[in-house]
Formats: sequence, structure tokens, C-alpha cells
Amino acid sequence: MLVKEVRSCHQLMTEIEFEWIRQWYIQGKNHSELHYYWIKPIAYLEDVFIQLQKVISCVNNILKTSSTSRVDAVSEDLFDVTIEEIENRTKLKIAWESRLKDSIFKTLKPNERPLPCIVLDKSNAVESSIVREWRKGFVSMGNASGDRSNSKKRKAKDKTLSLTKKEKKRVASNWEKLRKKL
Repeated sequence: MLVKEVRSCHQLMTEIEFEWIRQWYIQGKNHSELHYYWIKPIAYLEDVFIQLQKVISCVNNILKTSSTSRVDAVSEDLFDVTIEEIENRTKLKIAWESRLKDSIFKTLKPNERPLPCIVLDKSNAVESSIVREWRKGFVSMGNASGDRSNSKKRKAKDKTLSLTKKEKKRVASNWEKLRKKL
């Protein structure tokens, strides 16, 4: 159940950020003044976004803790969802940054250029690579009592500990394709 809730929280954050807040600020001051009735709803969405960031920060703290000590509510799926959603939001942010660098904005009047968004600038999001390291610690703790005699197997397994289940399937399916060609 926790996995679904965390996924929903991440997806709601993504929608609010990219479909509402960023869309509002990219349109500039003139648009804001013309559509003044949207100022309060956007402010409300910014507050919701900040609350969601706090929730996600708490989840991240739990994930970090679970990488070194057992936490009952945490599963590999929770790590996977978090990694996938962080990477999705990162791709969207890169696309927005690219869009904002477009020279077309320099041709606009100053009051029609995108406004800075303080709420998004204060983001203290964790990177997926860090969550992958936490996942690796979590998974290796679960396998601590397993057979460690074969070092080659252990090294191969260590490389996949940070991969999500979807990524592991992709790697496995690619190997099967290559093997068939041989």
C-alpha cells in the first residue's frame, strides 16, 4: 500500500510542477496581471507542492535509514518507485531548462518573459544515484546471510543491486537477444 501512495505523491508533485506552476511562470508578468484570478489558485498549488516535498523528504529519510538498518515498511518496490519518479522528474526539468534557454524569450518585452519561480528554485530533491546507493545497501542487507563463497557471482550481483526491477528485466532481455544472435 505504501508504494502506491508514494507513487501517487510523486506523480501529483510532477503534475503540479510541470502542468501548473511552470506553465504559469513561463507566461510572464503581463499574463499574470491579465489573469489575476489565477494568482490565488497558483499560490495554493505552490503550498501543496511544498507539502508534498516534505512528505517525499520524509520517505527519503526512511529509505536512507533502511539502507543501514531494517525498516519493516520498506521494500525494493518502494526504492524502485522513488528512483523511477525522480528520474522522470529530472528528465522533465532538463527539458524545461532547455526550453527556457530558447532565444525567443530574449525577443519578448521584459514583462512578457518568464518569471523566476522561487518555490521550484528552493527544491532540495535527492538525486536518483543516491537513492540507488541506498537501495544497494537495503538489498545487500537482505542477502547478508546468503552464500558468499563465489566471489564472481557476488561481484556480478553487486552490480545489479542498484538497478530497479524494470531495469533488471531490460538487461536480462537484452542479454537474451544478444545470445540468440551468437
